[in-house]
This record gives sequence, C-alpha cells and structure tokens, in this order.
Amino acid sequence: MNSIILRSTAGAVIILSVLSAISGGSSLSSQLGPSVNSNWYNAMIWIKNNTPQDSIVTYWWDQGHWITGIAERGAYADGAHCPPTSCKPYPLNTRIVDVGRALTTNDEKLAISILSKYMNFTDAQCELNRKAFGNIVPCKSPSEMYFLAASDLISKYPWPSYFGSLWPTYSGQGTQQQFFQIGLQPLKDQGGNVVGYYDQCLRFDASNNCQTFNFLVIEQDGKLTTIYQNRNFVRNTVYFTNSGQQTDTNENATLEGTFWLDPSYASAFYMTPDVQNSIFTKLYFYDGKGLNNFRQVYSNGEVKIYKVDFSKGSSDKIG
Repeated sequence: MNSIILRSTAGAVIILSVLSAISGGSSLSSQLGPSVNSNWYNAMIWIKNNTPQDSIVTYWWDQGHWITGIAERGAYADGAHCPPTSCKPYPLNTRIVDVGRALTTNDEKLAISILSKYMNFTDAQCELNRKAFGNIVPCKSPSEMYFLAASDLISKYPWPSYFGSLWPTYSGQGTQQQFFQIGLQPLKDQGGNVVGYYDQCLRFDASNNCQTFNFLVIEQDGKLTTIYQNRNFVRNTVYFTNSGQQTDTNENATLEGTFWLDPSYASAFYMTPDVQNSIFTKLYFYDGKGLNNFRQVYSNGEVKIYKVDFSKGSSDKIG
C-alpha cells in the first residue's frame, strides 16, 4: 500500500489544482448566487481574447451574465432573465432542458445533436427574432461553440440532471442524480504506516478496533481497491500518481460505479454508473478523455473550456 500511496501523494503536488477547484466549487455553490472569483474571471477573459465575437458559450445558466458581460459573447442561457415570450428562437425552458441533457447524458452523439440546433438558425426562426426584437438583436448563426465544465456543477449536478431528464418531452416528473462527496482519513497500522483510507467506522469491537468501514481504500495485488461496508467491491478506483491519473478496476466488483480520489486523499467522490459516464464527468474529471467532439482549449483547474467540433463522429459510451 505504501508504495502506491507515497507515489500518489507526490503526484498530488502536480495536480493540486484539481483539489482546490473542488473546494472552491463547494463554497461557490453554497452562496445565494454565484460571484466572480479569479479563476472564473480569467476564464471569461480568455474567452474574450481568444474566441470569435460571434461564437456562443454553453454552460448551466448561473454564469450566463458573466459570459455576456465579461467575456462579451453570446450565452446559451443567462440566469432565467429571458421570459418565454422574449427568448428567441427557443424559450428558456427548452434551453435549460437541452443543456441539462447535454451535460448529463452518457451519449456524446445525442449531446452533439442537441447542441447543433443552436448553431444553425432557420429563416423562420430569424423572422420570429425580428418580430420580437426588430434589428436590436441580430439573428445570426454562431460561428463556433465553446462548452464549459467547472467544479461548481459538482454540487449542483442534481439540477441539470433533473431538467435534462425531461428531454425530449420538456415536461413531466424529472429525476435527479448526484455526486456523493466523501471525506477520508488515513488508516494506520501499529507502526504508524498508512495502509489505507476510510471515511468512517460503522462498528467497533471490544478493543475499540474498527470491524466495519463504510468506504475503505486499500492496496490489493498492486492495485487500489475500494470496499463498501466490508463486503462490496467498487468497480473502479481512480487516483493520481506521478504518472498522472490511474484507474484500477476490480473484476469481482459487486458495486458498480467509480470511487474517485482527489490528489490529497482527503476526500473522494462516489459516482454511480450513469454519473461516471456523463459528458460533464468526462469533461471535468477526465479532461475530455474518450470524447471525440470536445477539444480542451483552456483550463485553470476550476474552469475548463472546450471547443465543440460538430464535424467529427461521436464516440460510444465508455466504462
């Protein structure tokens, strides 16, 4: 265990921005409304200086005003300040359901199909726009689309998943998914050596030794394995070493999903199978690995920006 943990801890120095981004996202999402921090501001300035003026930037609606006000680009949605009678050619509810589905679906081809309709406006749609706004708001198809993935959406994930589940009817009773964030502490042997990580002890014996852990990460046969309540092996354990991000898979798993450890080993995320394969997860936690249509062009750890390429074929679900 010690060899992997020591290598991973050293690797954490290289990828420490991931940890700070997660903690920053938690504090950001706990506020009544989002406020601009340096990472978000720098990301908006990058967009302003490096993208065409007629491009569109897509993300969840909360940061829409930053996109229009700081980045000076068209926003896919702008924080619910566009009523159904004034939002052309698609009303806000349609936009929110669409972006929720694009963020949380496991199907890249579907995500690209949804996003592509915002790239090509028809004459009829432009006529609706003209009747609503005259010449004040020009109707022009964007030249490029940029798609964001940021840490604040980890805690907000139930909402894009809820609205996204309403697609394609745009109505009905939605369902929610979420990331389960878990605090960890080191498990040490009698010599003080770290032999694992766990989140809490569920049962002690008469000598006050833990008998049942909730989540326990240990090394087995040179790999990290996550065990849930002493009897269920989690399918995937993801962690960092000096070589970068590693994934160890347990072929005898009884609990599907992924246990994703941040570089400090102070916390982790358990992801259900649907969440682990979502477009957002692949963009934020895996830097777009396995996706064909999203190319990362900027990252500061907290905010990652992708250029959407509508010309390439989409990948199948992985994992």
